[in-house]
Amino acid sequence: MDLTKRLVVFSALMGAALLLQSCSSNAATSIADDNSASGAIAGVLGGAVSGSSATGTQEHLVPISALVSHASCPTMKTANGSGCTQSGSIFTMTYADCSFGSAAATWTGSQVVTLASGSASCGTFPTTTFTRTFGAGTTRTNKSAVVVTLDTSTNTSNFESDSLGGGTTVTFSSNLRTAININGIRLTSNIFDHTIYTSSPLAFTGDATTTKTLNGTIVLLHNLLKVRATTTVSDVEFTASCCYPTGGSLSTLFDAGTSGGDGSSKYVGKTETLTFGTTCGQATYVGIEGSTATVNLTNCF
Repeated sequence: MDLTKRLVVFSALMGAALLLQSCSSNAATSIADDNSASGAIAGVLGGAVSGSSATGTQEHLVPISALVSHASCPTMKTANGSGCTQSGSIFTMTYADCSFGSAAATWTGSQVVTLASGSASCGTFPTTTFTRTFGAGTTRTNKSAVVVTLDTSTNTSNFESDSLGGGTTVTFSSNLRTAININGIRLTSNIFDHTIYTSSPLAFTGDATTTKTLNGTIVLLHNLLKVRATTTVSDVEFTASCCYPTGGSLSTLFDAGTSGGDGSSKYVGKTETLTFGTTCGQATYVGIEGSTATVNLTNCF
């Protein structure tokens, strides 16, 4: 083989090697979706904050493909009869394969908001304490096609057989949000089954500023693994146009719970954390064995 042919073959082999190296590098740097207990809690917090925002919308990160079109989900600021209906102190928003803003996630079912006082009026956002619940069978499908069913009915469908439910109560004072209490919500999909609640309300500060902050403690019952997760919410921040936290952290300690738990689970006595930065929809996850990874947050309830 003459020198010219050898150079051609060598160049082709080097090109193939570089291509394989490039593909390997891209695979190694891909960011996985978060399916941790702490991530589910972040999703419930995000839904509570954005769903009680005076803008009347739930903001999400990932834009819909230009080839996909979904109707806009109604909110309390939607006109009466256009997806929002009012009756006494109750708003009902009906979802039919719709999305919020430019979100990739789609919703089917309904959200029901019950005011602690006053009358519901579609088109006008309330600034009085209210409770958010979801109608039977309500689902949210995220960008990765994971379908999550949201159940806020009072039931004992958790491994501890506790009676939990009632959705989320958002407390207002002088027209500003001051606390969020998760009375009970169950999230089920083909990859998890969680019941989430608070024993006391989370403190909500900064409602009059661009950054909203939550502090407190949340409990998650991991019904598949039969372990309890107690999460410390430390200065978890939310900013406009993002349904996911953009600051602060969640530290989650696992135990066997008070009854029905699996004391032999590898999770018992271990801790995981999620730390949030300014990139909307991403967080740093540290697992129970100490491994660290950047993850995508995909759920906002």
